[in-house]
Amino acid sequence: MSLQELLTNPSFIQQVNWTEKRYKQGDVVMKENNAGNDLFIVLNGELEVRTDLSESLDTAMENKGLGLARLKAGDIFGEFSLFDKEPRSAKVLASTKCTIAKVNGQKLIQFMDNNPAEGYLLMREFFENLVSIMRQGNIRTKTILEMYLSS
Repeated sequence: MSLQELLTNPSFIQQVNWTEKRYKQGDVVMKENNAGNDLFIVLNGELEVRTDLSESLDTAMENKGLGLARLKAGDIFGEFSLFDKEPRSAKVLASTKCTIAKVNGQKLIQFMDNNPAEGYLLMREFFENLVSIMRQGNIRTKTILEMYLSS
């Protein structure tokens, strides 16, 4: 059972607070360096994950359509702060009109603790997401190193 499927599960709904949020293109959904432990699920639309750089680099990245990642329906974000309690490591912007499920992080952890079978499946989903993020980071690092070392 995925996190998105749990949003309609009566037991999950009773135990975990979540709200549906709507954003229009260009809206900031999550700000880098802000505190928070809520988790977000993309229900529809597309978003872009970026990091704050200097203003000129931000503009250059925006003009080239570059970012850290693109998110679509079914994707999750915010899970880093859910587990490490650190500030948000990136900002998330709505690329299109979108709808997001904002899940209360503390209640989600309690749900996972109280429902080990579902908790295991959620941890597996988080782990698969993390592996994907790490692989993308490895590819970016390799590309940057190749560009840097070849010049």
